[in-house]
Amino acid sequence: MQPNCVVWGREFRWCGNEDGYSGKTCWSNFDVNSINSETTNNVGAEDGLLFMPSEVDVRTTSKWFWTAAEQAKSAERLFQIYLESVGRNATLIMNCAPNTDGVMPENVCTSLRGLGELLTARLSVDMALDKTVTAEQTRNPGNFAASNMTDGDKNTYWATNDDEITGTFVIDLGEVKTIHYVTLQEYIALGQRVKGFSIETSSDNSSWDPFATGTTIGYKRIMAKNDDTTSYGSGTQARYIRVKITDSKACPLISTVSVY
Repeated sequence: MQPNCVVWGREFRWCGNEDGYSGKTCWSNFDVNSINSETTNNVGAEDGLLFMPSEVDVRTTSKWFWTAAEQAKSAERLFQIYLESVGRNATLIMNCAPNTDGVMPENVCTSLRGLGELLTARLSVDMALDKTVTAEQTRNPGNFAASNMTDGDKNTYWATNDDEITGTFVIDLGEVKTIHYVTLQEYIALGQRVKGFSIETSSDNSSWDPFATGTTIGYKRIMAKNDDTTSYGSGTQARYIRVKITDSKACPLISTVSVY
């Protein structure tokens, strides 16, 4: 009846909490023998034999079931939860409890509509799409060019040679832009590999300022300035984005880099 459904405990694992976040280090690999460990659920298992991504479950109010006094989380708070779940290589389930009339409470609907508006305003226009990318290392032979990361196709990717587990590339946005988020995505069909990375910004491609550092990427990693998810802020002025893959289990495969 549900041929495309996924089953918790087989295809997905609990993230280790009910507060709406996954670990900043978040491996999709997992060891089923650790399924009752909150810490292991939160970060996964780098060398786990199972591919079992993190599944973040969270309430849109303070309780799982409806009460008349329940206050809905704000749209900004839900956006933060999105960054700390989907933006950390996890899936997201938001609990929305109907009231005793069998309909969704209006305050919850208002917050969800607000979340949709924030996602559209903040994460829908990719300033890196079709922009020029140059990489210090590129796999040969084959079509693994750096431009694959900004072509809008998730099935193409940049890669290094087998003996290279680090790499650096630079995206030229064409002009100085206000930057809030940089999103990195691995070509997850061939496994999760990256163990460390850093992001820098520049206006002249000469002097560079640190933007954020991280460990795992996985399917998707959304990085704010200093990895601070608490505030949208005023943004960073930059034309160039430099990403350094500092460590990887095998040659890194990056399918998409987006800038918002």
